[in-house]
Amino acid sequence: MNDHESLLTSLSQSFNSMLINFVDYLPRILAALLVLVIGWLIAKMIRTLVIRLVNQLDRLWQKMVMNKGLVSLQPRHPPARFVGEILFWMICCCSCRRSVSTMSARNWPG
Repeated sequence: MNDHESLLTSLSQSFNSMLINFVDYLPRILAALLVLVIGWLIAKMIRTLVIRLVNQLDRLWQKMVMNKGLVSLQPRHPPARFVGEILFWMICCCSCRRSVSTMSARNWPG
């Protein structure tokens, strides 16, 4: 009976310790999630703005090419979407890196 009680006590203490560690780490997890969400929103906004800007530049280039008869210089695929996606994923990667560094910050309690 004594072994059974000591096992239950040991399991209870382990569970309590795990729960306390999780609660202490919870602000870091929430901060990291917040950094990810904000980074994703910024990346989406910048992607949209860059696509619009590059589309305007592409239209201007097409007008210049058509006016001067340089049709061979016109790209097959407009670069706007490609440039926007590259920037989107670069910003997402930076926000992921920042999120991980937020999770491992030394100045947090715990």
